[in-house]
Amino acid sequence: FCRKMQVLEVQNGTVPFFELAAHMKKRQKKWKKQASKNRSKEQKASLGNRNWVSKAVSRYLDSSAAALETSESGHAFLKALENKRLEAEEMGLGIDDVDSWILMPMEKLQLLDSRPSTMAELLLMIEKCHERFSEDQMYEILGLIEEHLPVPYLDEEEIEDVGEEAVGGVEAEKS
Repeated sequence: FCRKMQVLEVQNGTVPFFELAAHMKKRQKKWKKQASKNRSKEQKASLGNRNWVSKAVSRYLDSSAAALETSESGHAFLKALENKRLEAEEMGLGIDDVDSWILMPMEKLQLLDSRPSTMAELLLMIEKCHERFSEDQMYEILGLIEEHLPVPYLDEEEIEDVGEEAVGGVEAEKS
């Protein structure tokens, strides 16, 4: 038997991980309430797959920095970026200096979700970063991230694992 799929709600756009995590938790609660209904084997299998994927995504999001972030911290970071643009405008800097502080929506999303802590990470997330920003401006962006966005805490075991991976990678390159 075959069913046609219908779009019930049109949703367009991107959301940061912390908003996705909150949405997933709401959906999972709703699904738990509906779980007691009588369903066919096919429906149960389909719902089991959905629940497995949902749990896997939730586990990933809970282990990421998104678990610590709030909408307030995300908005504070975006507001701080906007204030940098306004400061450049008020200082009477050239149009290129003012425009460099205008980040694309996907660049903002990547900064929110990934929280770069090094210049190398920042260069990968912002298109033509080295052309748009001076080195001082890039450090300012990293400072805003550190100031406004929570950094996930790594315990000693995780730090050792990261260190071992880095050493292993260097040794592999040497051979």
